[in-house]
Amino acid sequence: MLHSAADQSTPGPFTRQGLAEDLSALGLERGDVVIVHASLRAIGWVAGGGVALQQALRDAVGEEGTLVVPSFTTYLSDPGSWVNRPVPPQWWETVRATLPPFDPHLHAAQPGLGRFPEIVRSAGSARRSAHPLYSFVADGPHAGRILAAHPLSYGLGGDGPLGRLHDLGAKALLLGVGWDKCTMLHLSEHLTPFRGRRTHRVAVPTGRAGEATVWRETRQLVMYEGDFGRAGEYIGSRGAGRTGTVGNARSVLCPVRPLVDWASAYFLRHRNMTRAVAPPYFGDVRESEPAAL
Repeated sequence: MLHSAADQSTPGPFTRQGLAEDLSALGLERGDVVIVHASLRAIGWVAGGGVALQQALRDAVGEEGTLVVPSFTTYLSDPGSWVNRPVPPQWWETVRATLPPFDPHLHAAQPGLGRFPEIVRSAGSARRSAHPLYSFVADGPHAGRILAAHPLSYGLGGDGPLGRLHDLGAKALLLGVGWDKCTMLHLSEHLTPFRGRRTHRVAVPTGRAGEATVWRETRQLVMYEGDFGRAGEYIGSRGAGRTGTVGNARSVLCPVRPLVDWASAYFLRHRNMTRAVAPPYFGDVRESEPAAL
């Protein structure tokens, strides 16, 4: 559905033009590269729904700007390692034999990312990286540079799209969502040798769509979002971001470089993953290799 039911208590109506003005007031500028995390529900009733938000973002950054969203598909992993939605062990061999390889044109972003990434992915000019678990979608002149050569291991590390966003001086935009949704903080995790840092192994189907399923083992960092809120408060206390309202949504816009730097400082000082409750997303936990800074 494009719109949900509304009454006099529903925030709105908001428009493409009004949202674009709110985004500009928050600090989004023409030519910006911005990674977006959005709750359409938090923004309120918008004429045109998520499509109007996508258009408003394009208006704010202009033709020379680039929009980026995460479009993860962690459901394309070995079923024996599924934690959030496990299936019976007797199903595993069938799933392993038939799970389709990642197809950037067909596989939808996982539901936990919200509806907005699929709207951006549907834009005819948008491109998607080839990672079977941690793909990103980008729309704009920097898309090719951001998405190129996405490494299979450590997909959210410095050699992938997040590292290139850092290099480009991008901005991170949180529209009505908390710091626990800020994907850039995973780059800080990869760049920081905090205590108890661990990795895990997981098998993913690789190959061309329509061909026989081939499984390949990959190594990923054990990521933990339980302290992202506190890290965000620390970042904000350093004056690294701006807060405001877009539609009805409390929002934050923060340059990526200080965001990553301050989050890394927070993790280095406060994290001890030997005590934190941090189950892996999936897979077998192993001791990590030394962090590359």
